[in-house]
Amino acid sequence: MGSAAWLMHAGWFFRVHQRLQPLIGNWLACNDRNGYFHNVARREVFARMDRGGDNKDILGQLLTVQKEKPQLDNINISFMMTSNVFAGSDTTSIALRSILYLLLTHPSAHDRLMCELQERESKGDLSEPVTFQQAESWPYLQAVMHEALRLYSPAGFILDREVPPGGMTIGGHHIPKRASVLRCPCTVIS
Repeated sequence: MGSAAWLMHAGWFFRVHQRLQPLIGNWLACNDRNGYFHNVARREVFARMDRGGDNKDILGQLLTVQKEKPQLDNINISFMMTSNVFAGSDTTSIALRSILYLLLTHPSAHDRLMCELQERESKGDLSEPVTFQQAESWPYLQAVMHEALRLYSPAGFILDREVPPGGMTIGGHHIPKRASVLRCPCTVIS
């Protein structure tokens, strides 16, 4: 699966590989629809469905959407969960390394973040571990994270969309139909 990251840069290669697979074998392994990780994900999806409950994680959200849109079947959900295992671990570690690197190489930013942390602690606004809601309410922490993601985006690819029929206008600029509009992933989260 380590070779799958570059498929984002050359998505066409996946289709070519599918046609050549009978001749060259499955050397990418990212198109193995019955691989080990997919089987684990599929088992977990079905186990969650059997347990039920109102979990607010991504799997719970997908299962909720599935009730309204049955075309989102269990196989698709399993593939999404498999993708999250591979994509999530790399991007999270890259993001954390970027944040720590920038804080360690910019002492004034580190000091300011520590002041924000100590201020929250002195007010009693700091639980252990820190909750998502608490971290989201710290303006400087949020600024540090967004700046690190802007400078060192964990996603090494560009998101592209095809302009719909009739074209579209963005910021006063007309873009013709079927043109590709590209966007850096780090701008999506900002």
